[in-house]
Amino acid sequence: MKFASIAAAALMLALGLAGSTILWTRINSSRDAEAGLERAGLDSLERKENARAIRLLETAAHMKTAPVRAWYNLGIAYQHAKKYDEALTAYEHAAGMPGADAEIQKAAREMKEYRVRKKEYEFRKKEFEDRTKEYEAFKQKMETNTPH
Repeated sequence: MKFASIAAAALMLALGLAGSTILWTRINSSRDAEAGLERAGLDSLERKENARAIRLLETAAHMKTAPVRAWYNLGIAYQHAKKYDEALTAYEHAAGMPGADAEIQKAAREMKEYRVRKKEYEFRKKEFEDRTKEYEAFKQKMETNTPH
């Protein structure tokens, strides 16, 4: 009987801790909590504290009651931190939610276009660098084989 009481108390403690930490964002239905986290995240973003802003906005966006704007603001925070793939994911999530306005749709579309252009740029840059190395090697070979 004493063991069962201790086990029950330990289980209640574990569930209480999980509910107040790990599972808090999933079970908390308070709009005030989400709005407070989002506001704190936006304040951090304004102070250029990108890592803190991302942590706060990730928490706000993953809450059960998170609105479209929470995901959109998370995308902005990722974009400021130059985490473009994550920004695209957040923008697309926001764009797919009910209530997504034209601004949010535009942000998702523009980030997707940016990623395509950036990949094309990186490909062309590498191609240029490779050709430059080939040219330099050829030039070196010609200089060593040219009589003076």
